[in-house]
Amino acid sequence: MSASLAPSAAPPNALKVWCDSTRIYAELPSSGQVCIMAFPRTGLGLSKVLNLVYGSGEWAGSIAAPSRKLVGTPMQHDIAQSILRKQGIIR
Repeated sequence: MSASLAPSAAPPNALKVWCDSTRIYAELPSSGQVCIMAFPRTGLGLSKVLNLVYGSGEWAGSIAAPSRKLVGTPMQHDIAQSILRKQGIIR
């Protein structure tokens, strides 16, 4: 049986959390770009990070939620969707 080291044990869609002496950081899963949010290292900051982890935070729904009012024409929507598919951003 052969084994190899993995760069991380976390799956690609994992929310990663760490801290230093003054802040708590959360890296949100994204496609291609890194999104890191910083919170103060207090009870309120920890509460906000935990809300992200459980998906009920004020940012959790607003990060990936599409706008309800679409701008542009249906043809422009189709073109934008095909571009996003080619870049691998959506499936």
